[in-house]
Amino acid sequence: MLRKEHQEENLQIKHEYLLYSAIFLNTLIVVVNTSMFNVALPSIADDFNLSPGASSLIVSSYSTVFAISAVLYSKLSNSFQLKNLLTFGMLCLAVGSLLGMFSNAFYLLVLARVIQAAGASSISALGIIITTRYIPFYRRGAAMARVAAAVTLGFGLGPLLGGVITEYTGWENLFAISILAILTIPVYQYLLPREASYGNKMDVLGLLWLVGGIVSLLLLLATKNGLFIPGILCLWLFWKHIEKAETPFIQPDTLKNRTIAYLFGIVFITFFINFAIMFVTPLLLVEIFHITNVAKLGLILFPAAILSSLASNLIGRAVDRFGAMKVILAGISCLFLATFSFSAFGYQSIVIVLIAFIIGSSGFVCITTGVPNIISEHLPPDQANTAIGTLQLCQYIGGAFGVTVSGMVLDQFVLSKALNPFWHHSGNEFSQTYLVLCFIAVVAGVLYYTLNKKQRSKNIPFHEVKKGL
Repeated sequence: MLRKEHQEENLQIKHEYLLYSAIFLNTLIVVVNTSMFNVALPSIADDFNLSPGASSLIVSSYSTVFAISAVLYSKLSNSFQLKNLLTFGMLCLAVGSLLGMFSNAFYLLVLARVIQAAGASSISALGIIITTRYIPFYRRGAAMARVAAAVTLGFGLGPLLGGVITEYTGWENLFAISILAILTIPVYQYLLPREASYGNKMDVLGLLWLVGGIVSLLLLLATKNGLFIPGILCLWLFWKHIEKAETPFIQPDTLKNRTIAYLFGIVFITFFINFAIMFVTPLLLVEIFHITNVAKLGLILFPAAILSSLASNLIGRAVDRFGAMKVILAGISCLFLATFSFSAFGYQSIVIVLIAFIIGSSGFVCITTGVPNIISEHLPPDQANTAIGTLQLCQYIGGAFGVTVSGMVLDQFVLSKALNPFWHHSGNEFSQTYLVLCFIAVVAGVLYYTLNKKQRSKNIPFHEVKKGL
């Protein structure tokens, strides 16, 4: 932990504005970088002659490394200078981007995305730490609002920029945008103070077991190669290890808390479905509606992305007024409605695809807004911070599995007739994929019902907080 005097230190107003301008720019670049590749996947798959399962590795590898690195940066922040961690992260992002621009082989492209993720996750994790460590409590809301604005803008611009750049200059140039991140390094080096720190012990073995297990399972699903099956045992070894480790990579008590475990499950499924929708929908527009112009593809998804992002303010107010649990239920309902609509009617018109995309994205925002509120209310502050870090891990690991599994279903479940009786078109593999997501949304509903029933039986209602994290 940092010394108390450093925790209470705060930046001057002019410095704070410049610092958050840099954080805003980096957050915008990271979110755009995450979202714009989805519309380019059909072009990338065509250039490298990839199946949907293989192309899913572009997204799942990024999400997996992003998730684990974000937790790692949070833990390293007590042992290393924030300015140096951010500098390392921005350099990784730039190096990965340069490699991606000149990737002439699929494995180089995946490697570039992995290096990008290792750098991009730094701003996600450390931006929150900077706010809580150096910004006075009464101004933290405004500081976080600037970051939220960058996220909203990034998710809106991502599909549009991805489509235009891919269509007119080639997907390789999508990487060029992220190189701009290195421009902020002097700002961090100059403004962030030198911190006193303690050399906290890092659970390297736990990290290795976790990475080995997750990567093995993802590669097994993506390649169907049985050689990766033994690697899954790493997950069991990880669990055994953190139960005995002095400073475990993830606190086992957090995972043993049933209420928190149910919430983690709901969030895992939410990111699973949302990332799968973002991966499959551009492929559906290409295959079913024959949209070969990638710029047009980005323009189609742009309104849906920006509208769902703008809805975050209304959803935040709904949490304050109606309570987080009701908003989460609405979100799960939206995910079910969106995936069923895709599975049943996604072939009929682009308008239906857009409406379903907006509904699904709104459901995603509902759940990701409501869950942190419940965690912060249910746990003491010290445990809540640990749980939020683990929550971020669940989010992007869920996204990685969502993309991988949906790619596998697209490859393997091409039947003579769609399982959904409302689908009357070729390309029934898309209907099957969305139907799988629909059933997974039902699982989220079961988790919600069990969680709600558990709390009612104990007569311990969730006290709804007035402000989100």
